[in-house]
Order: sequence, then structure tokens, then C-alpha cells
Amino acid sequence: MRVTDVITRLTGALHSKYRLDREIGAGGMATVYLAHDLRHDRDVAIKVLHPDLAAALGAERFLAEIKTTAKLQHPHILPLLDSGEADGLLFYVMPFIAGESLRDRLNRETQLAVDDAVRIAREVASAIESAHKQGVVHRDIKPENILLQEDQALVADFGIALAVSAAGGARMTQTGLSLGTPQYMAPEQAMGERAIDGRADIYALGAVTYEMLVGEAPFTGPSVQAIVARVMTEQPRALTGQRRSVPTNVNAAVLKALEKLPADRFSSAADFSRALVTSDYGAATVATTFPGVAQPKTIASRSRAAFPWIVAGIASLVAIAFGVRASSHPAQTPIHLAVDLPAGIQLNASGTDVLDISNDGSTIAFGAFVDGKIQLVIRRLASDSFLVVRGSTTPTGVSFSPDGQWLAFGNDRKLWKVPVAGGTPTAIGTTDWAHIAWVGKQSLVYAKHYDSGLYRSGLDGSDSTELTVPDRKKGELGHWWPQLLPDGDHVLFTNYTTPADNSYIEVLSLSSGRRKVVQRGAYYGRYVDGHLLFTRNSTVIAVPFDVGKLKVTGSETALPMDVETVVADGWSAYAVSHDGTLVYRQDVLKNIDLVFSDENGNEAPALDSTARITAAAVSPDNKKIAVVRDGDVWIYDRARSVYTRLTNTEQVERSLRWTPDSKEILYSRDVPQYDIFKRVADGGSPEQLVITSVHDKHATGMTRDGKYLLYREDRPGGEDIYMVQMDSGDKASPKPVVQGPGSQADGAISPDGRWLMYSSTESGRPEVYVTGFPLGSGPARQQISPSGGSKCVWANDGKAVYYLSDERILRVKFDPATGDIGRPEILAKIKPSLDWSVGPDGRFLIARVAKGGERRSLKVILNWTQTLQDISRRAK
Repeated sequence: MRVTDVITRLTGALHSKYRLDREIGAGGMATVYLAHDLRHDRDVAIKVLHPDLAAALGAERFLAEIKTTAKLQHPHILPLLDSGEADGLLFYVMPFIAGESLRDRLNRETQLAVDDAVRIAREVASAIESAHKQGVVHRDIKPENILLQEDQALVADFGIALAVSAAGGARMTQTGLSLGTPQYMAPEQAMGERAIDGRADIYALGAVTYEMLVGEAPFTGPSVQAIVARVMTEQPRALTGQRRSVPTNVNAAVLKALEKLPADRFSSAADFSRALVTSDYGAATVATTFPGVAQPKTIASRSRAAFPWIVAGIASLVAIAFGVRASSHPAQTPIHLAVDLPAGIQLNASGTDVLDISNDGSTIAFGAFVDGKIQLVIRRLASDSFLVVRGSTTPTGVSFSPDGQWLAFGNDRKLWKVPVAGGTPTAIGTTDWAHIAWVGKQSLVYAKHYDSGLYRSGLDGSDSTELTVPDRKKGELGHWWPQLLPDGDHVLFTNYTTPADNSYIEVLSLSSGRRKVVQRGAYYGRYVDGHLLFTRNSTVIAVPFDVGKLKVTGSETALPMDVETVVADGWSAYAVSHDGTLVYRQDVLKNIDLVFSDENGNEAPALDSTARITAAAVSPDNKKIAVVRDGDVWIYDRARSVYTRLTNTEQVERSLRWTPDSKEILYSRDVPQYDIFKRVADGGSPEQLVITSVHDKHATGMTRDGKYLLYREDRPGGEDIYMVQMDSGDKASPKPVVQGPGSQADGAISPDGRWLMYSSTESGRPEVYVTGFPLGSGPARQQISPSGGSKCVWANDGKAVYYLSDERILRVKFDPATGDIGRPEILAKIKPSLDWSVGPDGRFLIARVAKGGERRSLKVILNWTQTLQDISRRAK
């Protein structure tokens, strides 16, 4: 049947629900069409079974069987949205994924980096494990069915092969269709056995992992018969004999997954996943697994770094590279370099919007941990030395002056300037959200607060003038990230709304005050060499831009850079100089591991795969873990290894908190400010609003009866702690609990309900305090941390408190009867982490960058703007 005939029939039958566009792919069972879901205003992929197959199956049985697939919910499973019969055609609908398949990537790269291959394999294993526990076997795991969206694996067609098989029965042989692909079929599947269980999927995943690592499937051949013959009779060659960088445990795990007998393979996909990251797995047996293959004497296992996001190493070779650029490379050739940092200086984890490069491309400024404390660091690229800016203990935003002689930055709720050559910073004005642009040498344009407009101030602090005001009725939260355009009059900035991809880039005339929108659906706009750069869907995009007419003049192109983006802050971690040098931070936070750790550092996995996890909390009954993955809340059932999606919005959720009975989970969502919501953990009823106001709010604790919630609210000038009744909704009347100078956060009530602990910056630095609760009862307030502390958490028995200081967790004994406190002890055996909390069994839930994904340097590309020019030429 011709494609046009199918589209005509589908269009006629589905016109009220979907608008069909075009064919985008075809396989052994179905043809895929791009369509638009009219009701939900989203693109979808509609798969239509081949007509002869549909005729052999029958609609009623196929649609009955496919219901099993619709019940699967997992972050790494592409969900089934709809299915049905249309004018005799059987179809099913899935989300449209704009990324590529694993097959596409393998066609382009042949072999993947070991860490990438292991990560993808573990994500697929996580999906397989969840489906197997719900009685669904995929039967056709292959690179074509593994989609990659923002480097995260999504398994497609889950259960479709099972539905076809179950519905078709004996009639399947009439269609000539083979369920499975020869290169990835387990022996029992290749032999046509009807009783296929999950171990066939494990074999297929082993074959896919094998191909990712060595560049081809374990068994290939000129025909299906030849491949099946090899599957049945031959042993796969060891990976280590073909690629020396493959660790011995990965080699052993893959070969076990490829065993001929199902009983000899892993009993579960979770076991396979664990073996891939267990450094000593198979150490005693790998050398004798296949006697005919020589094994390397040793392959060093990769150890976890002390700080997964730390940049390790010695001074970089950038100075040498600059010399190379001048002598042996054409000036237009982009040159990729890395700026490694010395011992004692480490890149901070994420979300700190501190990165800039001088106009001449000679100097960079960035935020980092220096001897455990966050600081602003300056580095001249042609030098091995680093300069730490005095007093920059909490930097927010940084910007070089046009001549590169001065830095402006935010710190301690003030705007500062400091000579790049070194010296004492001078305060200019007040700000706690310092997104900065220089206007000549005399004034600055900056944001005062996250929900304010732009201001202009002289370098002496005089004439502070409000330039813009967000229109809250239109959903505008704040005006961020100003940049002065070459004419010296127009300022480019982000008009941020939520979700972030609904923001838009504007220009403001400093002389007339007129504003103009130049790009919708974008944030973090930067003008660079005839192009407007912006971020959408966590991807940096370039489009030709006429800076004279303030107008986009061409087509958009996604840039092939793995740049860290922070949707909540509207920031992308890159900066470009006038001479075309780019500096950026890689995005390592897409692969976060969650582990449980006791005080002695003994660790165990908390989840079955890595993911872009930005928040996590263990339920009080220890049965579930709530996580924010890719911006949405999911509930992970620890006993069943099954995920349930709780939210599905374009916004980003944060700040998870369970109710004491483990029945509900609280979270914050930007609408556009962060309000607090709650929902039952099983998703059985709609979410409810707990508290709303014009400022950001995040839950920090609850009373032990679950009736009252403690939360911090971010207001101009600082944060304070409030309490609100849980069931009062948007009519809530919050009561202040702790207010004062600086910021008050981390409010938490002790297990016995008698004590309140919180952190405060009233002394000039964050410290942890404890006082009687309700306020005024019991002993007077006491300071727990002697030399700085934040993120305070009660032990489950109330006899100790934990807090963070210099990126290490400290424990202080506490007597709940008297309020007596002990001396702080560093829990030195717990490796530093991105984030942590205390679970109901006393173990710490630790979040850190997955092994192999650590950020070890800042990236620099010389002559990078040549890439933009190449893009423009190709577009023409």
C-alpha cells in the first residue's frame, strides 16, 4: 500500500484527534508517521502496523493485549499514549522524540566512550527490570528501539512485540515476521521457543552493550541463517581483547549476559546493571571465561573521585596551546583546550552563575571551591597562576569591564568591583541576584533581585535607576542576564517566565526606554559575531541576527556543545569573548547516582540507574524514594524497583518533603514563583496547593502530627522561616517563625516536637542554631556550629544533629531532655556529595555525579566564532 494511501486513510479516520504530517521511519512491523496531537498541542509519533500483519492479528485481540504496555511507567520507557483501529489500520501512539536513536549514534561514531556505553546500558537495564517485574518482556531490544533524548535512553516499543505475539498466536507464521532481530536474539528466541522470559532481554542488552563498546554486534553474518548459526554455536570474543580500555568487570558482565543458556545469565537486569559498575565483578574468573582469548594482565578499575564534580590535576597546557595557535594552526581553525585546576581549587557543583571571559579572550573568571570555601577565581589563560578575589565568599554573577581591567560581581547581597590584577573589592550597591552588564567604563546594568527588573547604577553607587518592571499579570518573573550590544545603547536581556522555554529575549534602549522582543521561546540570550545565541530545552541554539535592525534573519541551529544549563536560573554556563574564544562548563548533572551511606562510608545503590536527578527524599516508612527526574516528580518503589510518575508539567519541581505518614509528598513548582503543592504518593487524587504568594517558597520541615508545614520564603533582603496549616490551601495565613537580618533557612522541628533547628546568616556567615519550640519555651537559643554551617538535619532519634560545613557533613550530639550539645565531629568516611539527607534507617541518601561523569576542567575553544560562520554558510 502506498504511503499516500495510508496517510489519506489515517487522516480521514483520525482528523478530530491528530493532524498527520509525514512518514519518518519504517521497520519490520510498522511504519511511523509524525503527527500533531490536537487536544494536547504536542507532536507525537503514530506507528501503523503493516496491513498484512494487522489483517493476520485482528484488531480486537491486538488492542486488548497492548493495554499491558499502556500500564508501564518508567523514566526510561517511552510511554504508550493511545492505540486503536482507523479504517482497518491498527495503530499506536507514542511521544515524538526529537533526538536520535542509538543506531543513529552508532552509525556516526561506531564505538562509544566506555562510560557512555555503560550509562546507556544501565538506563536500559533499569527500564527492562521495571517491565519484567510487571510481567512484560520486550523481545526486541536493539539500537533502533533505544532513543536518546538529551543523552538519556528511552526504550521504545515496550511490549509491542509481546502484544503482536500474544494476539497473533499461530497466525504469526503466515506473515513471515520474526519477533526479534537476529544480531540481538537470544539462542532460545532464535530457535523459536514460545516460552521466552526476561533473560532474553538481558541477552539482547548484552549484545547491544557489546556493540556500543567494540563497534559491532557479537555475531554478524551475510544472512539471517548465518547469524543464527553463529549465535547457536560460537562464543563471543572478549571485549578486552578488542579494546583495552574496557574494564575487566564490564567485559565479564557483558559475556555473562551473552551466555547461551538462560540459566547461566544474570537472573535480573538489575544484577547485570550492578555488575557493570562493580569494579571487582568477575575478577577471579574473567581470565578463564574463554580459554582461547588472551586477556590483558591487569586493567585498573576506575575509582570514584573524592568530589565527583571536583576538577583535579595540575596547571593546564593552555599557554603552550596559545603558542601553537600563532605558529602552526590557521587563525580560523577552532582549537579545543581544557583548563585543569590545581589541588585546592575545585569547580562548584551547579547552578552558580559565575563564569565570564574578558573581551580580548585572555582572562576568565569563575566560581569554585578554594580550600573548601566558595570563592571567585581569576585565571589568565597564558599563565599557570590563579588569583582568588578577596572576600568573595558567596559570589553571584560576574562581568569583565570592556577593557578587561575590572570585574563586577555580586556577593553578600551587594554589588562589587575589583581590579583584575588584584586588590580589595569596593561596594557599589545592593543586589542579591547580580546579573551584570557594563555600560562603558562608568556604569552597570544589573538585576537587583530574582523577581525584579533591571537597574542602572554608576560605579560609585550613585544614580541607581530602575529601567524595567516585570509584568506579573503576563507571568513575567524577572528580567535577567543583560548584555550591552555593540551600539552602546541597546541591552539584550531575558524576560523570564515559566516554564523557562516560554521566556523570551528582548532588547531595551537605554536612551529611549523602548523595548522590543527579538526571540520568543528562549532564555539566556547572548549576541556573538552576527548571531543571537539562546537556550531552549537545555540546548544552546544559534540564529543569524542583524544587530543594526535588531532582527533575527535566518534559521536556528542547535550547537553541538554539552553545556551545563540551569533552567530555574535561566543560565547557560558559557561565555564568548570579542576575539572569538569560548569558555564553558560541561553538563555533568545529567548522570546523578543516588546511594545510601552509613557514617562509616559503607555504600549501597539507592536506584537502579543514573539520571538527571535534582531532588530526592526517602519516605518515613523507608519503602519509597521520591525523586525529581528531568524536572518531574517520580515515586520509586524500593521493593519492586518500579517508578510511578507523579507530575508531568513543563515546569520544574524542587524541594521534596514527605508527610510523616508516608502518604503524601510535597514539592515546589515555579508558577512563576515557587509555590508549594502536595499530592498523594500513589497518584490516586489530584495535587493540592498548600501555599502561594508572590515570593519563592520551599518546604523545610513539618510538625510530627503532619498538621503544620515549615517553609522558607525568599523575600527582598533575605529569607525567613514561616509556618502554615497544611490543609488551608491558597487561603493560608502563614505565621512567621524565625525572622531577622540576613537569611534564615533549613527550619526543622525535632522528632519529639520540643526543639527548632535552623540556619542563619545574621552573623555575616551561615551558622546553625537550636531553640525551644514553640518559640520562647525551653532554654535560650544556642549556636551549634562553631565555625560556619548550613543544611541542618535532625537524627531520627533526636539525639544528634547533622549539618554541612566546608562541604563535609558534621555530627553534633544533642540531649533532647536538656538541650545540651556536644562538640562537632566530621564524618570523614562519607565521601563529599552534591546533596544529602538522612533516611529513616539512619543512613544518608547521597547524590553525586556518576562514575566517569565527573567534571574535571573548564573547556576552552579558540577561534570558536568560526563555527558560527560555518553554520551561516551552510544555511545559505
